[in-house]
Amino acid sequence: YDELADLDAARIEASRLRELETLAREERLVALMQIGTDRDVLSDLIAFSGQHPLRERPAELLMRALWAQGRTAEASRVFDDFRRRLAEELGIEPSPELRMLHTEVLSGGPRDQGPASSAPRPSTELRTGAAPSVPTPPSSFIGRGELVSRVVARLREQRLVTLIGPGGVGKTRVALEVGRQIEATGTAVWLCELASASLDTVDVVVAETLGVEERAGMSLRGRITEVLGPDHGLLVLDNCEHVLDAAAPLAEAVLRRCADVRVLVTSRERLAVEGEHLSPVSPFSVPELASTTDPALQLFADRASAVRSDFALDETNLAVAAEICRRLDGLPLAIELAAARLQAMELTEVADGLDHRFRLLTSGTRTAPRQRSLSAAVAWSYDLLDDEIQRAFDALGVFSGPFSAAAGISVAALEDESMLVALVERSLVQRTADGRYVLLETLKDFALERLAETGRIDELRKRHAARALEMLTESAARVPTDSAAALADIDALLVELRAAHRFLIETADADTDLRMVDALYDYGFLRMKPEVLGWGEDAAALGRAVGHPLTPNALAGAGLGAWKRGDLDTMLRLGQEALDVTEQLGLPLGLTTANAIGTHAMVTGRLDDAQEWLARSIDTHDADTKPIQRLISVTDRVLSATYSGSNDVSSLVEDLIAMIPDGPTPHGAYAWHGAG
Repeated sequence: YDELADLDAARIEASRLRELETLAREERLVALMQIGTDRDVLSDLIAFSGQHPLRERPAELLMRALWAQGRTAEASRVFDDFRRRLAEELGIEPSPELRMLHTEVLSGGPRDQGPASSAPRPSTELRTGAAPSVPTPPSSFIGRGELVSRVVARLREQRLVTLIGPGGVGKTRVALEVGRQIEATGTAVWLCELASASLDTVDVVVAETLGVEERAGMSLRGRITEVLGPDHGLLVLDNCEHVLDAAAPLAEAVLRRCADVRVLVTSRERLAVEGEHLSPVSPFSVPELASTTDPALQLFADRASAVRSDFALDETNLAVAAEICRRLDGLPLAIELAAARLQAMELTEVADGLDHRFRLLTSGTRTAPRQRSLSAAVAWSYDLLDDEIQRAFDALGVFSGPFSAAAGISVAALEDESMLVALVERSLVQRTADGRYVLLETLKDFALERLAETGRIDELRKRHAARALEMLTESAARVPTDSAAALADIDALLVELRAAHRFLIETADADTDLRMVDALYDYGFLRMKPEVLGWGEDAAALGRAVGHPLTPNALAGAGLGAWKRGDLDTMLRLGQEALDVTEQLGLPLGLTTANAIGTHAMVTGRLDDAQEWLARSIDTHDADTKPIQRLISVTDRVLSATYSGSNDVSSLVEDLIAMIPDGPTPHGAYAWHGAG
């Protein structure tokens, strides 16, 4: 199609198709190697590697094929040649995986069993042989074996099963066990934890779990179903009750478009969609003539022995323990909280405490007995804390997810970590596998209610937002030089930033929200996060009202997010608004705004305008303070000049190469792409 040769969109599409062709050729070679035709495919691999001298996958496949034939020296030479080319031409090292393969070749160990497929589907990393995606809880699983077996069997016959029951009854724990059993059969399992999601971010959370990114012209939900479409696996949507209006249509879309994917939901309320099958998760029953084999008593004894090694159920204490479990309505979380009190109390004291705290439940109307029982158990455990620890617990309720000790100390205004440890010991705060702290959702809700009752919630949410911004600012400053670690830190912080952004919009805190949005620009660009970049539009609405100087940056960043969603009209509107606000406030032109105008011109084929605006962006007053944005602008200027056939390309490329940082970074990779 020669008539399309000069169109930017055609060039971009041609580049995408060439990449897909290369990936397909790689997959063909992988398939041939997997069926044992290494000798026959070797000549193809040598030629393919020569065609792509800086591409790692061909070098890896050639090394494996030579190694499989016992040609260790030649395999090692392939690595040495590839490493030298990377160092000379790109100034980078091979990946850790390729270096590890080279070490295995040199070690003289068992020969390679062949390459794995490199097909770019996120789910491939979750197949047989990969690290399990379903976490293994640290405590024992008690009393739900038959239920798990029924759910596993039901999922063989039905495509949507919802575990339904009150909060604290153990729905998530049952779902984890179901997932582990299904994963053990070699079936992929994707666990999506929606406890911290809002209606607007359910698809975002699921996409992040699957490793799915947005694509121009397609909704994020469409991308999710596109990626899951060819797969066989189980999608677990955990804690859906507060996002039913988003989770239900997502589940429907997966069922409609992904024939071999099952969906397991946990919720206090059913999704109410066609094809849904309910599996109630009920509290443990505690018969009048209880025995040590009853699940509720087994759970109590197990958790009690964890805090008091000499505890065991026998004839002398069975009746008291059974009464505790019975009056807690057999709810697992309430039983665990009660058992934890044996660290400092006698069994009869625990029973007496329940008698005092549950007076309301025996004298009033029990319209929601299970939830009221759980709330009473939490309230009773909470009331055993002294005032200082109660205030600390309440304050921690503002965190949306796991948090570090430093973050908890800062937000809750603690002197040191000892208060957090005290809460862990009382089973009101949990420790995660990576050493952070987290509140169970029910306990978090309780803490937030207490903050609201005492009038402290806005104070704590403001402190939480300030801490989130502080952590973001520190991480964002490291992105230019320590990209991988810094971006990973922001990934982990994103759930807190979402909550902080919502609060700042609700309270019209323009300054803090605009500084947060500005600090997220590089992250949003490098991680391809249209949602995050889109926060700028709400922040800008606040900024306009007070004439804040960061308002143009927020508008321009939101425009970039619109572009990454494929919405060029909105990108143009927001870029022009950024320019208008700049003029209205009498501000000097900023890099972010000039880049937004220039980028829109580039992607819409107005190459002369693009070069003009991108050149202006490089010389703006704040260009030196934004090294990544400046490098992107220089790169886009080179691309625009290249597309237009400018005579200045060579000198521009020389300037660009001089700016590219040492070491592998995503912005450096983008710049090398622009340099050709």
